[in-house]
Amino acid sequence: MIIIDQDSRIPKYRQIVQEIIKNIKNGELKYGDRLPSINELKSTLDVARDTVVKAYKKLNATGVISSMPGKGYYISKNIPDIKHRIFLLFDLFLPYKRTILNSFLEHIGDHVLVDVYFHHYNKNLYKKLILEALGKYTDYVIMPLEEKPEQQTWFNHTLGKQNTYILDVGLKEYGYKYPSVCQDFRKSWYHGLAQVSSRLRKYDELVLVEYKAPMSQYSAPHDLEMVRGFNEFCRDFKFKSRIIRNIEEAKVEKNKCYVVSDDDDLVMMMLEAREKGFEPGQNVGFISHNDEPLKSIAGKNGIATISTDFYEMGKKMAEMITSGDKQHHINPSGIMVRDSI
Repeated sequence: MIIIDQDSRIPKYRQIVQEIIKNIKNGELKYGDRLPSINELKSTLDVARDTVVKAYKKLNATGVISSMPGKGYYISKNIPDIKHRIFLLFDLFLPYKRTILNSFLEHIGDHVLVDVYFHHYNKNLYKKLILEALGKYTDYVIMPLEEKPEQQTWFNHTLGKQNTYILDVGLKEYGYKYPSVCQDFRKSWYHGLAQVSSRLRKYDELVLVEYKAPMSQYSAPHDLEMVRGFNEFCRDFKFKSRIIRNIEEAKVEKNKCYVVSDDDDLVMMMLEAREKGFEPGQNVGFISHNDEPLKSIAGKNGIATISTDFYEMGKKMAEMITSGDKQHHINPSGIMVRDSI
């Protein structure tokens, strides 16, 4: 049965596409089944003929249905072979995001099509990509913008009825409403620092260089969670601490340990430490955010990082989709201890 919501903001042709895909997934429509003719569906749903034509064209273009001249539209023969058509929307293409993607593709299995997109924290692009994807996929895996309540309302209205999963960020905003594999940034920073508290005692002060990228308005919620984790650790473990909110004011000083979220800031500060003759891990410390291969060899003997397990994140999301798991999972995290502290 094909049902549309006349009051929905989702275009009617997209609703038709979504309904047909849903019926294929739940077994109501199978290979070889004939769909209603354009005129039949137009009358049944009380929509314009062009609306049905557009929906059928979309489905035909993606291989979901095929047409036979003079006979109508049928469920395409390749549908039983494709169990999942996945829309995977990342924020940025960074080395650790590539780890997630490669792990996801490694574990998602056969009979699956995956289309990967990037929104680059561009709100207009983010919405455009999601709207254009509606009805074309069986599963939607999203790294969301966490920005403002109205953004969350739009997301819920647009993707709330889809088979939607949340990946990596947006734990508080979306991660408990949708199936998810997310980081808990506050806990990961707190427990990561706690793991090396004894090594940090040699420093007079812990200094957090707050992340302030141009697109940080869209990631502010989880950036603030990192700050909370840092502050709570310093309070509970009685470390002297401060936060630098403007990188221009950051001066590398002896016997301080710097917790730096942004990689460009990290490079600049480590170069300054070198110019001043400081030795990371001895009379100055550095802790970075998000592990990647280069950080294992950067500096003299690598940079310590507070990081989630990105390989496990991609694996877990793939397993959720293939098994039908609809739970909420906090991805494991910790600190990679290296000689920079």
